[in-house]
Amino acid sequence: MLISLTILAVLATMAAPSFTVDRQEGGAKMVFADLNVARVTAIKKRHNVRLLVNSDEGCHTDNGTSFTIHEDTNNNDSCDSGEKTVTKDVTNDYGLLTLTATDNPVFDAQGLAITTADLTVSGYSDSSQIVVNWSGRITIP
Repeated sequence: MLISLTILAVLATMAAPSFTVDRQEGGAKMVFADLNVARVTAIKKRHNVRLLVNSDEGCHTDNGTSFTIHEDTNNNDSCDSGEKTVTKDVTNDYGLLTLTATDNPVFDAQGLAITTADLTVSGYSDSSQIVVNWSGRITIP
């Protein structure tokens, strides 16, 4: 019995690092997917859509783990009454992760990025980067 528990403990220890990498990659894929949704929404609805990470505006508070998708219907780079916002937190589904960005990406009605950004989802021991370039292309290098 003691040998069985020892073997189980060794196997669990070997598997633990892969679980943390999977969480961090999952969080990055979630942000990647929501960036694509923001871009498509901007094209479909013909107005700017912003993904707010580094912001303490009325519709988003920067806490290091969340982001807000903001449909900027009047294209004034401000959260106004009646404009749709959706806030998501990477820790809800993926545990202790942090989210940082060089800037808040903004997509225009053609799907181009008015503001480009590098976003980073960091886990316990590793991080994933998401890049938004001027053409609106979103990649995980």
